[in-house]
Amino acid sequence: MYLQDKIEVLYPPVGAGAWVVISRSTERPDRITHDLSQVDMAAEFALPLPTSSFPTKFVDSEVEYQLYDDTGLPIYDDGNPDGTTSPESDSGLPWPPKTQTETVQTEVNMLSNPGAFSLEEVSRAVVNDLLSFYGFYTWGQLILFDDRQSSLPSFEGLSGASGLGCGSHPLFIGPIQGRFSAVEYQQGDNDGPPSPSSAPVGHIMVVAPEVEGANWYFQISHGTTESNNFSGPVRDIPQASRLGEIFRIFPMCNIVVAPTMVLSKGRQVHHFWVRTGDQDPSNFQEKSPVIPWIAVLGKDASKPELGFIPSTFI
Repeated sequence: MYLQDKIEVLYPPVGAGAWVVISRSTERPDRITHDLSQVDMAAEFALPLPTSSFPTKFVDSEVEYQLYDDTGLPIYDDGNPDGTTSPESDSGLPWPPKTQTETVQTEVNMLSNPGAFSLEEVSRAVVNDLLSFYGFYTWGQLILFDDRQSSLPSFEGLSGASGLGCGSHPLFIGPIQGRFSAVEYQQGDNDGPPSPSSAPVGHIMVVAPEVEGANWYFQISHGTTESNNFSGPVRDIPQASRLGEIFRIFPMCNIVVAPTMVLSKGRQVHHFWVRTGDQDPSNFQEKSPVIPWIAVLGKDASKPELGFIPSTFI
């Protein structure tokens, strides 16, 4: 998929030391750049490595070499299984070298050889690097809007667009599996039923750009069943607000997740949705800017340690 040059492209404001440029045609990393202005927004998009930490890995490669006999003489292929040490046939024609192929492991670095890495490997490196850069968080997920790999970015067809590196407002992404600590309860007045304490159950940060005319939201589902038997988060934002299941958030800001934000009919849920909504529905823009990717970083409030854990590619 190629974008029209005139379409605006919005990247999350991550001060990355390096960007991995992904070709839209091959869907593989093409090169490393330090300047987003060097990315052809119509044919490419870029993923950040904010700490400029380039992963390495070992790849198998085949090496072909000529065989030698026990005395060190080169062996030539005369058609016999053991070959010959005579470089020429009886008629004076040269024999080709008799060779053998072995598989060896070679270490490659993403900086010098980005093409040796898959998009999935790059995505995992990006999440780990984001978690290292924003060291407060302990889990993360990257959304590339590729509905062939995951239904997250095209939930119930409610997002404005989907496709590799081609999200746009309105977004309705989920369910995203979070990791939050258990909700604590405290005894109510007059020996009534216990109520949730005010202790946070976690934190999240949506690594995403500001979209002019749109708000960002964190939403859970209260299991409301509609006429078409759809069960999930309420689509209408004002109604979801009246039910207490949606909360406005701001990109690139730490959001403290309170117990009330993850309670559905008294039951704690760990999955949630991230979505955008019009600030003024009467002023909806037909052509929204393209968002190549967003990330969600989170932390379980019961785990104070820093660092990161392996992420799941989305």
